[in-house]
Amino acid sequence: MRPTACDRIDCTPMRKHLAYLALAALLPVSCITEKNPPLATEYVTVGTACPPFVVSGADGLRFEAPKDFAGRTTLLVFFATWCPDCQAELPAINAVWSSVAQEPVYNVVAVSRGGAKGRYEQNPDILDRYWSEHDLQMPWYLDGDRSVYDRFASAGIPRVYIVNDTGTVVWQAAAPRLDAADYLALLRQYR
Repeated sequence: MRPTACDRIDCTPMRKHLAYLALAALLPVSCITEKNPPLATEYVTVGTACPPFVVSGADGLRFEAPKDFAGRTTLLVFFATWCPDCQAELPAINAVWSSVAQEPVYNVVAVSRGGAKGRYEQNPDILDRYWSEHDLQMPWYLDGDRSVYDRFASAGIPRVYIVNDTGTVVWQAAAPRLDAADYLALLRQYR
C-alpha cells in the first residue's frame, strides 16, 4: 500500500481536522471547470421564483429583483474576473447585451460575485480595469460579499439564468459555454 501524507508527517486528529477545515474554506470560490470543483447545491432552479436582491453597479446603476424583471426577459449571469470560465463566457454575454440593449423587452444583468480579500476579491476598481482591458460595454453589478450569489447556489461560476418577466427562472446552466447567437435564441424562446 502506498504511504499517505499522514504516514510521512505527524497528523494528529487535530491537525487532520484543521487541514480539512482549511480545504473546506477554499471550496466556495471555484470555477466550474477547475480540476476538482466542489459539488454545488442549487438553491434556485427552473420554475422557481428568483429571490429578491439588490445590486449596485458602474456609474451608480442599481438592479432590484423582482421589480426590475417586470416586463423583460433577463439574462442573469454571475461571474468573477479571476475565473477562466467566466473570462471565456463574458464576451458572448457582452455581445448579447449589445444586441438587445435597445430592446425594452430584454435585459442583461452581469453580477460579479465577490470573495475573500486578495485573489478572489471583486471591487469597482477591479471590474472597471477588467472591462477596459477586455473592451466590454455592458454594465456590471457587484455582489462583493456574495450575499446575493449565495441565494442562488453554493459554488461554481459562471452561473447563468434566464428569468422571465414575472421573475420566474425559466432556464439555467453552470458554465454553459454558449455563443451569443445561442443566448439570443434562448432569450427570444422564453420571451
